[in-house]
Amino acid sequence: MKSGAVLLLLATLMVASPAFVRAAPSPQDAYLLGPGDTIEVIVFGEPDLSRTVTVKPDGTISLPLIGEVKAVGKTTSLLEAELATLYRKYLRAPSISVVIREFRVDRIYILGQVNRPGEYQVRLGMGILELLASAGGPPTRADLTKAGIIRGRTE
Repeated sequence: MKSGAVLLLLATLMVASPAFVRAAPSPQDAYLLGPGDTIEVIVFGEPDLSRTVTVKPDGTISLPLIGEVKAVGKTTSLLEAELATLYRKYLRAPSISVVIREFRVDRIYILGQVNRPGEYQVRLGMGILELLASAGGPPTRADLTKAGIIRGRTE
Protein backbone atom coordinates (compact mmCIF):
# COMPACT_ATOMS: atom_id res chain seq x y z
CA MET A 1 0.00 0.00 0.00
CA LYS A 2 1.35 3.42 -0.87
CA SER A 3 1.97 5.96 1.91
CA GLY A 4 -0.53 8.41 0.37
CA ALA A 5 -3.28 5.76 0.60
CA VAL A 6 -2.39 5.06 4.24
CA LEU A 7 -2.62 8.75 5.11
CA LEU A 8 -5.97 9.01 3.33
CA LEU A 9 -7.25 5.94 5.21
CA LEU A 10 -6.01 7.35 8.55
CA ALA A 11 -7.60 10.74 7.86
CA THR A 12 -10.88 9.01 6.95
CA LEU A 13 -10.82 6.96 10.16
CA MET A 14 -10.07 10.04 12.26
CA VAL A 15 -13.03 11.94 10.79
CA ALA A 16 -15.43 8.99 11.03
CA SER A 17 -14.37 7.83 14.49
CA PRO A 18 -16.58 9.05 17.37
CA ALA A 19 -13.45 9.57 19.48
CA PHE A 20 -12.38 12.37 17.13
CA VAL A 21 -15.79 13.96 16.72
CA ARG A 22 -16.34 16.85 19.10
CA ALA A 23 -19.92 17.05 20.29
CA ALA A 24 -21.70 20.37 20.07
CA PRO A 25 -22.39 21.83 23.51
CA SER A 26 -25.93 21.20 24.71
CA PRO A 27 -28.18 24.17 25.52
CA GLN A 28 -28.03 23.09 29.18
CA ASP A 29 -24.26 23.69 29.20
CA ALA A 30 -24.75 27.39 28.45
CA TYR A 31 -27.86 27.97 30.57
CA LEU A 32 -27.31 29.43 34.03
CA LEU A 33 -29.56 28.07 36.75
CA GLY A 34 -31.80 30.48 38.61
CA PRO A 35 -34.58 30.56 41.20
CA GLY A 36 -37.58 28.57 40.01
CA ASP A 37 -35.68 26.09 37.82
CA THR A 38 -36.52 22.47 38.59
CA ILE A 39 -33.57 20.10 38.29
CA GLU A 40 -33.06 16.40 38.76
CA VAL A 41 -29.91 15.44 40.63
CA ILE A 42 -28.99 11.82 39.94
CA VAL A 43 -26.37 10.16 42.12
CA PHE A 44 -25.62 6.97 40.20
CA GLY A 45 -25.75 3.85 42.35
CA GLU A 46 -27.36 5.79 45.20
CA PRO A 47 -31.10 6.13 44.48
CA ASP A 48 -31.78 7.35 48.04
CA LEU A 49 -29.60 10.41 47.37
CA SER A 50 -31.13 11.29 43.99
CA ARG A 51 -33.74 14.05 44.03
CA THR A 52 -35.82 16.37 41.88
CA VAL A 53 -35.53 19.81 43.45
CA THR A 54 -36.47 23.39 42.66
CA VAL A 55 -33.91 26.17 43.04
CA LYS A 56 -35.18 28.26 45.94
CA PRO A 57 -35.56 32.06 45.84
CA ASP A 58 -32.24 32.35 47.73
CA GLY A 59 -30.53 30.39 44.92
CA THR A 60 -29.90 27.18 46.82
CA ILE A 61 -31.02 23.56 46.60
CA SER A 62 -31.21 21.12 49.48
CA LEU A 63 -29.82 17.60 49.12
CA PRO A 64 -29.38 14.63 51.47
CA LEU A 65 -26.10 14.46 53.42
CA ILE A 66 -24.65 17.71 52.01
CA GLY A 67 -27.51 20.10 52.84
CA GLU A 68 -27.83 23.50 51.18
CA VAL A 69 -25.83 24.09 48.00
CA LYS A 70 -25.74 27.27 45.93
CA ALA A 71 -27.04 26.51 42.41
CA VAL A 72 -27.92 29.95 41.07
CA GLY A 73 -25.61 31.26 38.35
CA LYS A 74 -24.08 27.84 37.62
CA THR A 75 -24.37 25.59 34.59
CA THR A 76 -25.45 21.99 35.08
CA SER A 77 -21.87 20.83 34.36
CA LEU A 78 -20.42 23.13 37.00
CA LEU A 79 -23.03 22.04 39.55
CA GLU A 80 -22.32 18.36 38.78
CA ALA A 81 -18.62 18.88 39.50
CA GLU A 82 -19.33 20.75 42.75
CA LEU A 83 -21.80 18.10 43.95
CA ALA A 84 -19.31 15.32 43.16
CA THR A 85 -16.72 17.13 45.30
CA LEU A 86 -19.19 17.53 48.19
CA TYR A 87 -20.37 13.90 48.01
CA ARG A 88 -16.75 12.62 48.04
CA LYS A 89 -16.87 13.03 51.82
CA TYR A 90 -19.51 10.28 51.92
CA LEU A 91 -19.01 8.23 48.72
CA ARG A 92 -15.87 6.74 47.16
CA ALA A 93 -16.24 7.92 43.57
CA PRO A 94 -19.56 9.73 43.16
CA SER A 95 -20.92 10.01 39.65
CA ILE A 96 -23.53 12.73 39.42
CA SER A 97 -25.77 14.05 36.69
CA VAL A 98 -27.84 17.25 36.82
CA VAL A 99 -30.68 17.58 34.33
CA ILE A 100 -33.01 20.55 33.97
CA ARG A 101 -36.57 19.22 34.18
CA GLU A 102 -38.42 22.53 34.06
CA PHE A 103 -37.12 25.97 33.22
CA ARG A 104 -38.14 28.91 35.37
CA VAL A 105 -40.75 31.21 33.98
CA ASP A 106 -39.90 34.88 34.12
CA ARG A 107 -42.90 37.18 34.11
CA ILE A 108 -43.30 40.78 33.10
CA TYR A 109 -46.19 43.20 33.23
CA ILE A 110 -47.15 45.27 30.22
CA LEU A 111 -49.35 48.14 31.29
CA GLY A 112 -50.75 51.35 29.89
CA GLN A 113 -51.66 52.03 26.27
CA VAL A 114 -51.56 48.50 24.84
CA ASN A 115 -54.45 46.47 23.51
CA ARG A 116 -54.12 43.71 26.15
CA PRO A 117 -52.33 44.95 29.29
CA GLY A 118 -51.39 42.33 31.85
CA GLU A 119 -48.87 39.71 32.93
CA TYR A 120 -46.85 37.88 30.27
CA GLN A 121 -44.34 35.03 30.34
CA VAL A 122 -40.90 35.76 28.94
CA ARG A 123 -39.22 33.02 26.92
CA LEU A 124 -35.47 32.82 26.50
CA GLY A 125 -34.30 35.19 23.76
CA MET A 126 -37.55 37.14 23.59
CA GLY A 127 -37.12 40.82 22.75
CA ILE A 128 -39.10 43.91 23.73
CA LEU A 129 -40.89 44.14 20.37
CA GLU A 130 -42.06 40.53 20.58
CA LEU A 131 -43.33 41.17 24.11
CA LEU A 132 -45.16 44.31 23.00
CA ALA A 133 -46.69 42.36 20.10
CA SER A 134 -47.90 39.65 22.51
CA ALA A 135 -49.82 42.40 24.33
CA GLY A 136 -51.52 43.32 21.08
CA GLY A 137 -49.30 46.32 20.42
CA PRO A 138 -50.21 49.92 21.12
CA PRO A 139 -53.59 51.24 19.97
CA THR A 140 -53.52 53.85 17.22
CA ARG A 141 -54.22 56.63 19.74
CA ALA A 142 -51.21 55.77 21.98
CA ASP A 143 -48.54 58.45 22.43
CA LEU A 144 -45.33 56.41 22.05
CA THR A 145 -43.13 59.40 22.88
CA LYS A 146 -44.10 58.85 26.53
CA ALA A 147 -43.42 55.07 26.48
CA GLY A 148 -40.85 53.73 28.95
CA ILE A 149 -39.29 50.60 30.40
CA ILE A 150 -39.07 50.13 34.15
CA ARG A 151 -36.65 47.47 35.38
CA GLY A 152 -36.79 45.97 38.84
CA ARG A 153 -39.43 46.62 41.44
CA THR A 154 -41.24 49.89 41.86
CA GLU A 155 -42.59 50.37 45.33
